[in-house]
Amino acid sequence: MTKKQELSVLDKAIAELGKDSYLGPWLASVRANVDADMRSDFVPMLLPRDAEQMVAEILKAAKDEAASRLLGASMRAKATIDKANDDAAAVRARVVRTLTQAAEAVAEGWR
Repeated sequence: MTKKQELSVLDKAIAELGKDSYLGPWLASVRANVDADMRSDFVPMLLPRDAEQMVAEILKAAKDEAASRLLGASMRAKATIDKANDDAAAVRARVVRTLTQAAEAVAEGWR
């Protein structure tokens, strides 16, 4: 059944129930929200507890995603810092070797 067909069934139910029923006026009052939710591919929220549950699920998913991204970023940052420290150590070692060789060459020239 298409969304349009589902809304047509809802419209018929609203019309059949009328204004003198319990559900008719309520269904008529949420009809626009149901339509908007369906167009946005959301499950229609008819009760506040449904909305609360959906918000809780969205919030949990967002927190899980944030934690996952933070962990990934922390791991990449640590790897970058470790590489920078390794590179700095290699540069220092080259500088020490070069200075040692230069000192030895100068000392050799003085002999």
